[in-house]
Amino acid sequence: MMHLVEARPHRLRPEHLGLLARAAEAATFEPAVHRRYAIACANSGADHEAIESWRRVIAITPEDGAAWVGLAEALRRRHFYAEAAEAAARAAALMPQSASAHCLLGFCLRSFGRDSEGDAAYEAAIQLDSMNPDAARGRGQRLVREGDADALLAHAQDVIIRIGPTAWAISQYLIALALKGRREAVRRLLDYDRLMRLRTIEAPDGFASLEAFNAALRSEMDTLHATRRRPGLPKIIHKGHRIEGGALAAITQLGPDRAPASAALVALCKREIADYTSWLAEQGDSLQLRTRPRQARLISEANVVGKDGRVDAHIHANSWVVGVYYAEAPMFAGAETDKAGGLEFNPPSHRVDVPEGVWPSRLIRPWPGLFAVFPGYPYHQVNPTQLDGVRLTFTFDLKPAGLPAHGPETARWLARQDQE
Repeated sequence: MMHLVEARPHRLRPEHLGLLARAAEAATFEPAVHRRYAIACANSGADHEAIESWRRVIAITPEDGAAWVGLAEALRRRHFYAEAAEAAARAAALMPQSASAHCLLGFCLRSFGRDSEGDAAYEAAIQLDSMNPDAARGRGQRLVREGDADALLAHAQDVIIRIGPTAWAISQYLIALALKGRREAVRRLLDYDRLMRLRTIEAPDGFASLEAFNAALRSEMDTLHATRRRPGLPKIIHKGHRIEGGALAAITQLGPDRAPASAALVALCKREIADYTSWLAEQGDSLQLRTRPRQARLISEANVVGKDGRVDAHIHANSWVVGVYYAEAPMFAGAETDKAGGLEFNPPSHRVDVPEGVWPSRLIRPWPGLFAVFPGYPYHQVNPTQLDGVRLTFTFDLKPAGLPAHGPETARWLARQDQE
């Protein structure tokens, strides 16, 4: 039995943020007041205000390493990676024993092409804390980039044993198998028919039709996005934007009475994930079933992508399972093989050259009302389309609470799959 917890953001209403802003304005030389305001702004999606507030804290206490971390994180969220790297470098210098600070520096450096310096930062982090998941993932990303199959396989196996079978560790393991040409093992672990469940939902109670339900979801997101909108992730979302928190944020910010469609969608999502878990067990033994967490957090967001927009290949690095609901999707009239606008599962060719025919592919042409559930570790993308209209999707990530269990057992099971 899996215990599910909703991870709603600690977000303040605008009037409460206003009170903290006035308190910070009055307490010019009180770093604790500015720190509270900076944290509240960061939690509430007010990144510009968070950046300015962290700078005020630093102006008063320039040796405060945690404040430099806060500034770097806020700059990173706005995709100002060069400035974020400078702040993270200062944080790492002030807190040389902090693996997290070195990981943040590595992420920021890599994000604007300084790969070798980013690699060094991640290596410094892993020397400080070999159990740090971000540091371990950073080392694996370097091995993927270098195409070192043997080192990557050994690293992924070690991570799965010591830290646990996270989605990113499984993904790195799969890439190593693919680089070594282990076609059958890769296909067994990416058997989409046994891992992916697609269903068209019915209109929840209180809504006259599925169309009315989807229209209500769009209206609630339109109300929410003024305070929750952030640019799409760099090199991931193009010609679109993300509404952080999605349905869960709407319930928190607007209240269930003003966000009935979001509340209904969250309830529906919980049922779909529970049904998926039961369905998965019926499919027989699988890696996905073996790595089911005992306790998990439910995270939500919404994405709006317009004409010619796309979402590049990615994984859900720390998610056991991903649920995606399509509230709006242009309908296709072309051939069934037309990939435009489709949700496509493909090899990670943007990361490394995988031998042809080793990694299976799958194309889904979405429609309004589709609820798709699949593991977090397969690479997938959303292709651009010339059709008018937008794609409004709600993504729900089920993230294990704490490090995944069963690492050694999972590693032994994976080794058997490779040998069969």
